[in-house]
Amino acid sequence: MSRTRHMQTRMSQRAINQTMVDLAAEYGVTENDKIVLSENQLKALIAELDGIRRKAVKALDKGGLVLVSAPDTGAYITTYTLESYRRTAS
Repeated sequence: MSRTRHMQTRMSQRAINQTMVDLAAEYGVTENDKIVLSENQLKALIAELDGIRRKAVKALDKGGLVLVSAPDTGAYITTYTLESYRRTAS
């Protein structure tokens, strides 16, 4: 969404950058003509991201994961770690 000159000035004066604005736009709650991203919402978002990070670190420790899905239904058939499958051994 475009920004007015007024908003650009206020962002500069208040040390609010575009990333923060994008965060509020994506995760904030609409209240009439405002989008509000409260401290509690930010804490919940950070907790969720921490959980995702923990899961990603676990997957990284395994060297990556592979999911095999059925082409017709999209259902997952199996999964394995990326390094466990060796095409030359098959």
